Order: sequence, then structure tokens, then C-alpha cells
Amino acid sequence: MPVSACILRLTLAFFLVSVFAISSSYAARKTCPPWAAEDREVIDRPFIDIAPDGRRTGDYPSFSKNTYYWKMGVWFEMPLGYRNPWPLEEWANTITNKEDYIAWLSGSIYKGYNPATGAFDPSLIQRSGIDGNFAFWMPSLRWVERNRWFTPQFRPCEAGRPRPTEDNYSVFFGIEWPFIQGSEASQFARPFLNAKKELQETGRLLSQNHKNFEHNLNGPISGLKNYHVYSDDGDLAIKLHCAELWGPTKRAPNPACAGRVWQRSSDLILHIRFPADQGQRENVERWRVPVMQAINLVKSWKR
Repeated sequence: MPVSACILRLTLAFFLVSVFAISSSYAARKTCPPWAAEDREVIDRPFIDIAPDGRRTGDYPSFSKNTYYWKMGVWFEMPLGYRNPWPLEEWANTITNKEDYIAWLSGSIYKGYNPATGAFDPSLIQRSGIDGNFAFWMPSLRWVERNRWFTPQFRPCEAGRPRPTEDNYSVFFGIEWPFIQGSEASQFARPFLNAKKELQETGRLLSQNHKNFEHNLNGPISGLKNYHVYSDDGDLAIKLHCAELWGPTKRAPNPACAGRVWQRSSDLILHIRFPADQGQRENVERWRVPVMQAINLVKSWKR
């Protein structure tokens, strides 16, 4: 199957998983299948399916094999294990070979890669498409050995690993603006600039007035309602929407904080998602730890 067709399949699959991830019936499925037991061998590569005899099918590279990622003229290199949801088999073998990946970039209508110069040319983008997404465990920073396509939980069990505690959780993120000057003029920075202007002009954000949400700017977060987090210290800015933790209504099956973070000094903007219990409790800004670790990981991958 051509890689372009794989990308279309990946886009559809990712959309379907996003829908399934918020359904109670999907979350109610067992999250610890027999092949992910603590006494099983640690999984060292992605796979397509589990055969009846327990073998994992698919000719995937090892999690430890380096992959290449290019965005807007910036190159990144990271082990395959951090790419999550897991890429399709053909795509996984493409991104672990730089020449193959460049060949794909040269013909892509999604990325704006100019094959003559290797530079970013936005005029070459004909269609928006799915981009790279990544995941890691806190606090170890190792990659996640379960596929988020089918396991949206933030604390999934993994083969050969102790069951995660509250202090062990996974973080999912994508790169929206990659260390390029001018991040403040991007569409991704606009919500932060609008919020800053709103605070300067009125002293409040419109989202502070919503009766069904708590807001960190209104005081401590109890976790009894869905809540918003906004912070901007002049360098690091973040906007999060988080699910309730202990409210009287039926809470989400996988309560999450999701939103965007902008580090001005690095011209880096990420979209990020992690458990709602790691957002904010009372006045404690738990979100700072996973956010900064995601930023540090991306910086370590930049080439």
C-alpha cells in the first residue's frame, strides 16, 4: 500500500479513536489483557495484533530505533517508541530511514517540504493532514508500550511492568510550532494573545464566568466540576480544559486536561493531554511538571 494511502488510513483511525476514547463503553473494556501481565516479557516493538498463541504480529522496527520527524524546516530525531498512536507498519519503516522519509516529504502535499532546497515552503501545502503525535511516561520519561489507538487510558498496564500508581501517568502531545521565530504571529498563539488582551481590558476572562466550570483565576480548584487553567508569566503560557475529578455528576471515563502550551523564549507551541488529577488541585499547579518535561523532551530531539 502506498505511504500516502497509509496516511489517509491513519487519519481515519485517529479520528475514530478520538471518538471512541470519550465513550463509556470503550473505556469499560478490560485494560489489562493477559499478554500485558506483569510476569510477561516487556514489549520491545509495536505490533498489529496478538495471535492465538500469544505471538505479536507485524514487521515493525524496535521501539529503540530512531525515527525522523520534519516540521516547518526543523528536523527532530527520537526513538520510535515515543511515536504514539503507533504508526502503521509501512509508515514506521519509512520514518526510521531518513532517505525514505525525505522521499516521502518531497512528494507530500501536507508538509511544505521543498525537495530542491530542503527548506519549508508553505505555498507547497495543498491540504492539511495528520501530523506527528508523541507520548511518554511520568516521571521516568520512557516511551509508552501500549498503543493509544486502542488504549486511551493515561495509566495503562504494560507487559512486564509494575502496575502504575497515581504518580505514574502518561502524557500525550504534538508539536504545533517548532522553534521558529515569529511564534507570536501564528494561529496557535492567538488564544493566548486574546486572553492577555481580555485581562488587560476587563480584568477577567470570559471563561471565568461559566457557572458549570471552575477556573484557577477564581480561586482554588476543588475538582468537583470541570475546570479551566490559564497562566501566563510572560514566557510560559498555558490554557487547559480539564474534566472534573470527584463531582456529583458522572465524570468522564478518562478524565483529562487538554490544551496548549507556549514557551515564548523557545518559540515552541505544543498541544498536550494528561490526566486531570495532574492539572491543578487547590492552588497547586501540578501541570507545570508534565508540561516542562514535554518541552525538555522536544528540545532534546531537535537536530
